[in-house]
Amino acid sequence: NPLMSIKTFAQLIQTKKNSESFLDSFSKYVPQEAERVNRLISSLIDYTRPQKGCKELVNIQELVTSCAFLAEPIVASSPIVMEEEIQDGLSIFADRNQLKQVLINIMLNGLQSMQHRLEEDASLTGVLTMRIRAFEDSDYTYLQIVDEGTGMSPEIIKKATEPFFTTKAKGTGMGLALTKQYVQENGGELLISSEVGRSTKITLRFRRQEHG
Repeated sequence: NPLMSIKTFAQLIQTKKNSESFLDSFSKYVPQEAERVNRLISSLIDYTRPQKGCKELVNIQELVTSCAFLAEPIVASSPIVMEEEIQDGLSIFADRNQLKQVLINIMLNGLQSMQHRLEEDASLTGVLTMRIRAFEDSDYTYLQIVDEGTGMSPEIIKKATEPFFTTKAKGTGMGLALTKQYVQENGGELLISSEVGRSTKITLRFRRQEHG
């Protein structure tokens, strides 16, 4: 709870105001925790009062490329690679900004999960792969992100998209909740399957007739 951290520092300031190490910690952590509060409130406002976006035909290859570019610093510093398999000419009629936020949230969650697995499992000596696929059938257009991270149990999958649920020490629990909401606002479904200790697959499914 970021407010508890701020409260603790505030209660200690009278007795610790002459401590240089305390003041250093105060100046470092209180702004960070305040920013966490700000992000949490902003996310909650977005969740409870969703904005009506501007829908357009979004090229999936261009979307994936732009999101992968933002994730490149994480990949470059880790034994992690990203592979893309995008069917030619795919597009989704949706709000571009919302769809981009959805994809970034899912990709960052997957990359962080793979980093955590690499840190926790000393026996891993190879490269972990995130695979991004996009394809369609007669009824749907699919966008899938598969990571080789720590995975989720069935119990966690059930709660993962609930507001404020998180397994991260610094998480707000709003990332996947907003992700699911944005997907639904654009006429899609978010599906999660996972195997603990091995991988997670998140599928975004959109009906083809909603392309406009």
